[in-house]
Parts: sequence; structure tokens; C-alpha cells
Amino acid sequence: MRCFIVILILSYAVKPHVLSGESSAEPSIKKHPTFHQRVEGFSLSLNSDEMEYLLNDLPFTSELLRRYKLHTLRVYRMGEGLFYAEDHQGMSGTFRLFMKRPGYREYIGSGVIYSRVAGEVRANVVASVQYHDSGFQSIENDIEFWVLVDNKLLHIFCKIFTPILHTIFTKKIRVFINVVQGLAERIRTNPGILPAW
Repeated sequence: MRCFIVILILSYAVKPHVLSGESSAEPSIKKHPTFHQRVEGFSLSLNSDEMEYLLNDLPFTSELLRRYKLHTLRVYRMGEGLFYAEDHQGMSGTFRLFMKRPGYREYIGSGVIYSRVAGEVRANVVASVQYHDSGFQSIENDIEFWVLVDNKLLHIFCKIFTPILHTIFTKKIRVFINVVQGLAERIRTNPGILPAW
């Protein structure tokens, strides 16, 4: 779900590109990312079981986003733990479930990002979500992501302009949080929207 979250946050187009040697890439992406951001403690009106269900069936989750006109993201299952995502704004990319345990998911992915300024840029991403019950029908969430641009010159350029990029990413994260909070509210006010499990 982590990569799913990062792909939503980035407002660029990402072509499918499966990262080779993913298990060894995850620590290196985290060690020297071009961007790294963590947002702690935002709440969703879901319980842990509902969150687990949504994370276990990302294609269904993306269907709900479109059904309620919250986002145009579409997620396809390509294999066990492997996904392809795209939306109507031209974003697309592949990601896979890297780590799973109750209350935690981590995803890793790779793609090509199109920028008007830089053109085609390859980037690798690690994204994680952690959550726990915080009250009746409510969970508290922490999200974190690491993006590594696969171009040394652009990597340095992005590092120089980190404060500007941080502001942009903070706005994108706020939009993402509003989208998932909107989905949680639809689920809470529409009993039976999630199949019985």
C-alpha cells in the first residue's frame, strides 16, 4: 500500500517499470533518498479490520475511490503481491507488497516520472503505512515514503531545492489524506459497502 500511497501523492506520470533486485534495493532507497517524508497521527473513521480488508484488496479499494468520485486511481493485481496502478491524469506504475504484518504494510516500486522541466526521470519508491485502533470505529495512521530519483544530476538538483519540494509534497500529502478520509467516511455511512469477512 506504501507505493500505492506514493503513486497517489506524486502528481506526475509513471510508466510501469519493475525494479530489479527489489530486496536489496529497499535499504539503499531508504538510506539515500532524494525525498523522504513522514506524516504521523492522522485519523480515519475505520476500525483495524476494515483497514486490513482495504489493504488486502487494493483493486477493490480503488474501485470504491472511483465509485464515490474521490479519485480516478485504478489498481490491477498482476500477481501475488504485485500491482499496476494508473489514473486519468496519466499516472501509472508498478509496485509490490514488500512487508506485511497486522497494522503495517510496506510497498516498493519503480517507474518513470514525466516532468515538464526534466522530461523522463526514473525513480524508485518505498512507502509504508502503520495504523492502530484509537477509539470506537477510528484508527490512527502514520505514513512514510522514500523516493530515489535514478539520475545523479537531478538527484543533486532536487536536494538543493529540498525546502521548495517539501512544501509541494506536504500539499500533495494533504490531498491524499483528504481522499482516504473521504473514503473512510463513505464506508462508515454506508453499512454493507465492505463484503462480510
